[in-house]
Amino acid sequence: MSPKGNEKPAKEKRAKKSEALTSAGRISLMPRSRKEQEILRERAEALAREKVLPESESKESYLLFRLGESEQYGIPWSHLVEVMPHQRLAAVPGTPSFVTGVFNRRGKILAVLNIHELIGVENSDKEVSIIIIKGAGMIVGIMVNELMGSQSYDPKNLAAPLASHKGTLKSDYVIGIDRGKTTLLDMDILLQDPALRVGSAEG
Repeated sequence: MSPKGNEKPAKEKRAKKSEALTSAGRISLMPRSRKEQEILRERAEALAREKVLPESESKESYLLFRLGESEQYGIPWSHLVEVMPHQRLAAVPGTPSFVTGVFNRRGKILAVLNIHELIGVENSDKEVSIIIIKGAGMIVGIMVNELMGSQSYDPKNLAAPLASHKGTLKSDYVIGIDRGKTTLLDMDILLQDPALRVGSAEG
């Protein structure tokens, strides 16, 4: 038989061998055992979870504190300037009753507000801390009964304040209710009330 006669069967043989190898390669990429399939499924679920992780970036934090016997309030960290121990305050004649007094904070006179009176919460015990906050172009201090740490929240999960909110706190001053028990205060809105503009300007 001539060499040309053997050329066609040889080509067909090589083509079949190549096809078999390609097919085997494709099959080898797929999981065969139950264990391999389970591993593949877990990896797919892990990738799916990674896609929703950016949603956690929407969470914000606030300083949690107590007023009165047990009422919990929060102020977003974006409004927090400093937390200080109780200071000796100097009374200022002629100021509204909710202005507890003033003190010298590193060379600047700062007004401290009685937030209990502002929002209608009975002051049950001695204040232990002053929270320095900023908002609406002002820096003021508020006195609280207990600091309770930091909490995170998702703004989308906050409950709306009720129209008949406890005390005299206006619902406009409330960002929302976290976990059904913590009232988050909107300091930009609250400090825009003309009656509250007694603090020093930011600086």
